[in-house]
Amino acid sequence: MSSTEIQISNFAKSSKLRNLIVGKILKELSNLDSDREVVLFANVPHHLKKNYNNESVFFTTWNLKSHLELYDINNLKEVNLVSHRHLNDQNYNPSHNIMFELDKLKNDENYYYFEMEEGKNNHKFLYFKDKNELILFFSKKKLDNINNHPLILREKIRLKLKRIVKNKLKI
Repeated sequence: MSSTEIQISNFAKSSKLRNLIVGKILKELSNLDSDREVVLFANVPHHLKKNYNNESVFFTTWNLKSHLELYDINNLKEVNLVSHRHLNDQNYNPSHNIMFELDKLKNDENYYYFEMEEGKNNHKFLYFKDKNELILFFSKKKLDNINNHPLILREKIRLKLKRIVKNKLKI
């Protein structure tokens, strides 16, 4: 019974946090003067800090972008999730991690960065005039511990299996 209560409570907390973040991003995007398409880098929680049942807030790029598209945002071209692990671990969520390929970005895009942590009501919304300014920002951001979550159980299992296979195959 208590397990079910925790799951329901975390589901509600996750949904509330997701709606709060989406609302703040939508407000920032609606305040932009430009009609140019936006490439958004969002440093938002993937899971709750007290994550007992792998309840995600935003786990994939398409998850956040889909939430934003529900509100018919016309100027949103691309969304990229960022976290402490994305910035520091090239193997973390590789199909949704472009942090190690930033040099391949176009220089003339409209780059924005949104940052918000669980438990904090304030957020950051920054504009970058070009790709180089964005790359410099992220090189410094690697040292921050923003949205660094404890590993969830399935991630611990995946990493352990990866090490076992690597050791067995001597890769």
